[in-house]
Amino acid sequence: DNYTIPKKINYPKPEQKIYVDDTIQLIANYPDPFLGKTKKQISSKKNNSVKKIQSKPLINQSDIPVKWPVIKFDGTIQSANKIQGLLKIDNEQYFISESEIYNNVYIKKIYSDSVIVVFHNQSKSIIK
Repeated sequence: DNYTIPKKINYPKPEQKIYVDDTIQLIANYPDPFLGKTKKQISSKKNNSVKKIQSKPLINQSDIPVKWPVIKFDGTIQSANKIQGLLKIDNEQYFISESEIYNNVYIKKIYSDSVIVVFHNQSKSIIK
C-alpha cells in the first residue's frame, strides 16, 4: 500500500478591487476643420452652478373633458343569484354584468332602476 500524499495546493487569492480615477484631461490642440485655426488646451473644470428651469404647469387629467358615448339603460334581468341588465352604448345593445367592460365602459354597479358606469376614470349614474 504505497500512497502518495498530495502537496499543498496554493489556490489563487481573490482579486482585490482596484478603483482608478477616471477623470482625464483633454488636450485639444488640433486645427479646427472648419475655421483652420488651432484650439487651445482645454482644462477640466467643475461647474457647480445650478440652472433653474421653469416648468410648465401640470394638467390634471380630471380637467380634460371626456367625450362620453351615448349610453341608455333599458332595465334589469334578475336571476337567482345575480343581477344583469340591458345597456345600449352608441346604439349597440349589450347584456351587461357587474365588473365587466363593454365598449370601454366599465360597469361598476347595477341597480333595478339605474347603473353606475365608469369611462376614462369618470363615473356616471345612468337612470332608466
